[in-house]
This record gives sequence, structure tokens and C-alpha cells, in this order.
Amino acid sequence: MEYFRVMIRLSFVAIIVGLLCGCGENSSTGQEFTTLLKSSTGGSYNTNEVPSVTVLRNQSDFDVYWRTKTNQTSPAVNFNENLVVSVADKTYPIANYRIYITKIEPTTSGATVYATVVGPGKNCMLFPLIDKPYHIVSTPIFSGNATLNLSQTSDIDCAPPRE
Repeated sequence: MEYFRVMIRLSFVAIIVGLLCGCGENSSTGQEFTTLLKSSTGGSYNTNEVPSVTVLRNQSDFDVYWRTKTNQTSPAVNFNENLVVSVADKTYPIANYRIYITKIEPTTSGATVYATVVGPGKNCMLFPLIDKPYHIVSTPIFSGNATLNLSQTSDIDCAPPRE
């Protein structure tokens, strides 16, 4: 019984750390960006069943999109200098998946958005909760389209520390 309590606590810690970490924030090898919102649970936020990237170039479109993610008021974005990029992953039948934008690289036709998916791995408790992770950032304006370059990292090992 104690093992399950530890596993539940570790799962929650992993979720909190994943939500709070600035993974990829202000990547020195690409265009600067600032996280506005990220989540490991998403309900019906991504209507696509494949990972997708969305670019929002004005406040009204951003406000509508933001309301599909949270009840919070959307943050102020200076759309004269910046735009908003959102990466949303596919649906997973269990919890503890996360997606992080790691780099935004301008190209001649727009930008390539690099993102990484991290999922539950060895020793993780698997909760039957629909997961549709997303990561929303603001970044300096680029013209053209955004292309998603997605990679899968090693899954998290949720084993309790050995004494």
C-alpha cells in the first residue's frame, strides 16, 4: 500500500515539474520565445488526432483560441512585435504525457517549430484520464507558415529512489 502512495505522489510531482519547468524556454539556438500556457491534460482542446501547430497573429484570434484552453483571462501580447504559436499533441488514453516547444527556427517560408513529447515510462502509474497536452508561446513575428518537427524523448522512469 505504501508503494502505491509513493507512486501517486511521484506522479503528481512529475506533472507539477513538467508544467512548471521552462524546458526549451528562450532557446539560444533558435528564435526567442516565452511560455504563456502549457498543460498535460487537455480534454477536447485539440480536435485533431495528430499533433498540430497553430499560429495566431492578432489579439481577437488569440482570445478565442485561449478560451478553448482555460477560463483564465488571456495574457497581453504585443502583436505589433510578436505572435503566438501553439503546439497541441494527439489524444492519449492515459495521463502523464507532456509536449514542449524546444526551438523555433525561422526559415525562408516561415518557421520550423521543434517540439518534444514526453510520456509515462517504466514504473509509472497509468491513470485512465484522456490527455491532450499543449504548449503555447509568444515569439517575435515571422512571416509565412509554421511547420512542426516533433520528436519523442525517452519516457520518464517513475521508480522511487533507492535507499
